[in-house]
Amino acid sequence: MAAERLRLDAISSNLANGNTTRTAEGGPYKRLMAVVESAPDGQGVRVARIVQDESPPLLAHNPGH
Repeated sequence: MAAERLRLDAISSNLANGNTTRTAEGGPYKRLMAVVESAPDGQGVRVARIVQDESPPLLAHNPGH
């Protein structure tokens, strides 16, 4: 359940910042992804880490926005 909660937290952050053009650091918002791995002894999964998407940002010209 903890892994699912962290995954949903990352998704929530991505949805909340979907239209963010600049972060406090000055760069574009990069979506977060939860990387999961198997827990030992068949105990399900756990979040290994939360990583930022490093793909190039989508550039869009939208003068009517």
